[in-house]
Amino acid sequence: MTKNRISPFDAGVLCAVARLQEDAFTDAIILEVTRLLGRDVAIGAPIASLLRLERLGFIRSFPSSADSESSDHDRFYELDAAGSIFRSHYDYGISEEALFARLGLQGVHIT
Repeated sequence: MTKNRISPFDAGVLCAVARLQEDAFTDAIILEVTRLLGRDVAIGAPIASLLRLERLGFIRSFPSSADSESSDHDRFYELDAAGSIFRSHYDYGISEEALFARLGLQGVHIT
């Protein structure tokens, strides 16, 4: 999988990070992904997706507090350079269809 091709589920997780912005903590992201997809998801699936998206350069993460040893459940996420394409969707009103087409995800729909 290249930087510009991600799975539909990863796209949903990336949308959740973009929508939540400064509130993009792990637990909030899991709840937003569930809402976006309209179905329950296994708790580990979004966490695995967040780790994958970070490795691919779409997002970056930070401990939720400076003095804590942060687990995967206690992190803040934000869009990184490769994820900034999602920011244009929210800042400039680009349709999700056009957004996903730019990522090679034609036919992906998130409610």
